[in-house]
Amino acid sequence: MNDIKSMLRSRTVWAAVIGFAAVLADAIGFNPGFEQGEAVDAVMKLVEALSFLSAIVFRVKATARIA
Repeated sequence: MNDIKSMLRSRTVWAAVIGFAAVLADAIGFNPGFEQGEAVDAVMKLVEALSFLSAIVFRVKATARIA
């Protein structure tokens, strides 16, 4: 891992940012205008889980350090 890249080019960072945004939206009660509250909650939880899992996978597969 001798290569260096910026944080903005890191898939790990972007996956973590998306996960954090989903958690934050869920915490503040984001409502996209649908009446199916349980479905929206389930989708938000799925986005959270997949983004944090992606961050782990991307970090393991990484070939460059973040500068």
